[in-house]
Amino acid sequence: MSDPSLPPYVPLRDFNWSLSHFGILPWNPTVFCLISSFFAVALYLSIELILQVWFTFKRHRALYYWSILITTLGIIGHVVAFTLKLFVPGENEIGSTFLAKISWVANTTGFSMVLYSRLHLVLRNSSVPHIVLAFILVDGLLFHTPVIVCSFGLSTPAFPHWVPPMDIAERIQIVGFTIQEFTISSIYTYTTWKMLQSGYSVQLRNVLILLVLAQIAVFFSDMVMVVVDYADMFTLKASMHPFIYAIKLKIEFVVLNQLRRLVRHGIAPGDLEVVSDDGETSQDSNWSSWKRISRLSWTRSSSWEKSVKSPPIPATPLTPVQPPSGVLLRPSEQSSRQISFSDVEKGLKDFEARTDSPLKTGGFPTLPSPIEENELQITQMERQYLGNFQVQS
Repeated sequence: MSDPSLPPYVPLRDFNWSLSHFGILPWNPTVFCLISSFFAVALYLSIELILQVWFTFKRHRALYYWSILITTLGIIGHVVAFTLKLFVPGENEIGSTFLAKISWVANTTGFSMVLYSRLHLVLRNSSVPHIVLAFILVDGLLFHTPVIVCSFGLSTPAFPHWVPPMDIAERIQIVGFTIQEFTISSIYTYTTWKMLQSGYSVQLRNVLILLVLAQIAVFFSDMVMVVVDYADMFTLKASMHPFIYAIKLKIEFVVLNQLRRLVRHGIAPGDLEVVSDDGETSQDSNWSSWKRISRLSWTRSSSWEKSVKSPPIPATPLTPVQPPSGVLLRPSEQSSRQISFSDVEKGLKDFEARTDSPLKTGGFPTLPSPIEENELQITQMERQYLGNFQVQS
């Protein structure tokens, strides 16, 4: 005996996915589990990505950060809206349609904005990102507007009259946004291919190849939705939409983090420009880091000079040393023999003990060190004294 609270059962082979039958789903365990799985995975990836973005970015003001955040919230809103439309009888048609279309605009155009905000990774020509931005805005106006109008028409009692124009607008928009994302991905692929011809490091080549593979995955996922939509399976396509966009966004986020990590470790080339969390480019960041290192090295160098100059090294008292028995000194050199090997060695140890030697601390060995210069002077002084000491047997 069937449960009266459930919709009537429809076998999977007789299930109608078309736009004309869009609404509360008839009961079929396979269909319910399939759509629920799409929605659950999309929600999980979106919530995980929000947490990752929040803890990854130190300053929440870059275009890339806000693009990912808005796209992720759009995916969550899309899941909530279509859960109401497909599983909740008696839901507010206008309210759920409003949430669905706002979320659709956020995750579709938002994903293109994520790709746009990343163009600085591989492009230094400022005109190309501006053209891509104009392309995204024009496509959004042309493709979003008719679909939104038809969607609200489907929420009225005149539902059958809005099905044909909605069917046309839906197929046009999905092809248009697929071409848009494919165009931006082609820019990445072409530019990356040119960069790979220059013989970069192994790490950078691997990340750039991963970037190309990510764009290929994005294109094929879009083609899956196009095929499903043109097969007149609107309900299935609408259920797959948040799942596919969550996967695409996750892939893009992982690839970008890999590339940013290379730049932080100085493996990326100089012409690869990356926008940081606060909007600063990698070249600006490298220049800022170099200025900080220069100031630090100047401060340490000044402190070394001060440590060499003050406090002054007390002079070691020198006493005449008598030559060993059997060793004769020239008469002209007896008065100049005032120091021995042990005295020089003791003075060197005392000098190193009273100064903060950069050689012992491991700091900036390539810079000229005042300590090395003084040690060189002492060595020359030692040679001068020892040069006057000639042994005669």
